[in-house]
Amino acid sequence: LNIVDTPGHVNFSGEVSAALRISDGIVLVVDAVEGMMMNTERVIRHAIQSDPNVAITLCINKIDRLIHELKLPPNDAYMKLLFVIDQVNRIIKSCGSSDRKKLNPRSGNVCFAAGVDGWSFTLESFAQMYTK
Repeated sequence: LNIVDTPGHVNFSGEVSAALRISDGIVLVVDAVEGMMMNTERVIRHAIQSDPNVAITLCINKIDRLIHELKLPPNDAYMKLLFVIDQVNRIIKSCGSSDRKKLNPRSGNVCFAAGVDGWSFTLESFAQMYTK
């Protein structure tokens, strides 16, 4: 397993392109508050053009900001997370990947994280934690 961490800033687009050529998949990290950025869209398009079957995992990071900074009630935070997932899925679909499986927490290809606090989870790992 090779892991290549590339910055999302547009100044590093050459590094992203090179990393995509040697990667089997990508973990796309999106800020829960800011959502999709212009360069994030570019990376998705480039990844799918490089390999239409590339595995994509979405990590929605900084979900702690929804609680601490925005002070969103649970239902509003849930709707914001759904919106971010939908944004990414719309970009993937616009790349002509209609047969591609959508990103969906139930499918295990979406995780939620708060890097500042050092935790992340998928729906499956969260459910397993509560069954113990």
